[in-house]
Amino acid sequence: RDADKFASATIITGPDTGVPLIDGAIGHLECVLYDRHAAGDHIIMVGEVTAATVFEGNPLLHGDRQFGTMQAG
Repeated sequence: RDADKFASATIITGPDTGVPLIDGAIGHLECVLYDRHAAGDHIIMVGEVTAATVFEGNPLLHGDRQFGTMQAG
């Protein structure tokens, strides 16, 4: 919980919105805040996608507390 999970990631700036993006990811979504919804002790933030980019590579999957990969077809 206390570890910085992105400490070793290279962060770049999104060209359309200036949001931080992880360099080397197989996809980037740039969003602007569209709405907020209170949900108990959380706030759900809804973004409007303003730009999307897809790169070559195989996606990383997470399920049942495990990571895996999938071959793009």
